[in-house]
Amino acid sequence: MLVRGAGVSRDSRKAILLGRWAAVQHGMWIGPFTDWTVDVALPSGKPPAKSKWPYLTRFRSVPVRDDETITAHNIRYTDRLRTYIDLFRFGTITDQLTATDWILTHYSRRKVHDYIDGFEGCRPEILKRAHRMVAGVTPLPEYRYSLARAVLSSHRIDCYPVFLKPWVTSGPLIVDCGGMRNIAIIIDDATGSDFDFGFPEDTRASWTSHHNFPTVRWDFSDLFFRPDLFMNEVGRARNAVIYKHSLPKWEW
Repeated sequence: MLVRGAGVSRDSRKAILLGRWAAVQHGMWIGPFTDWTVDVALPSGKPPAKSKWPYLTRFRSVPVRDDETITAHNIRYTDRLRTYIDLFRFGTITDQLTATDWILTHYSRRKVHDYIDGFEGCRPEILKRAHRMVAGVTPLPEYRYSLARAVLSSHRIDCYPVFLKPWVTSGPLIVDCGGMRNIAIIIDDATGSDFDFGFPEDTRASWTSHHNFPTVRWDFSDLFFRPDLFMNEVGRARNAVIYKHSLPKWEW
């Protein structure tokens, strides 16, 4: 993703990476890639004739100001806040949710709201949606739990994070199955970035066991590349909990 976007920007004389492709350059959190067509724009916002578009490249009819453009190593892409807005124009709900967690770890809510208020050339309903998301999200500091929550939310499944501070920064996620019935979700970090040799993961597992929550444990890389399998597992766990509680207690 990083290399493909960079290659398109370098090969094109003026094209500026937009949306998800700019987000990758910043390290901004986004959802899984399903469309590998690179989104770009020219500073004027006027795309060239389609016959001149490079392979798997899409020119958007949106202008990009000089002060919204970053150039590094001959790669041109939009700055952080402009990229965030473009995710609401060209991205998925998963992109928008994870990017909101990321942007709120880098800027205050007031700064983001002020930027949205001053943004021009975008449909009002898009800006309103961005405002609502910035105002309503409790930001998660870990990408894996941010992505899990976004995937669940995109399937209209409500969940909330548990913060087991000071040892664990976020997670597990609790999915409400209705009627005080819950399941817990733990996302294992394949990169090993957790400190203290897995102690936070042990804390999460101990907490869910103590509260007697059925638990879905899933690997982050599998979540990113196959969110459908993750949702299948969550669906099975929810159905099992709901079925169990539909039986008389002596049959549990």
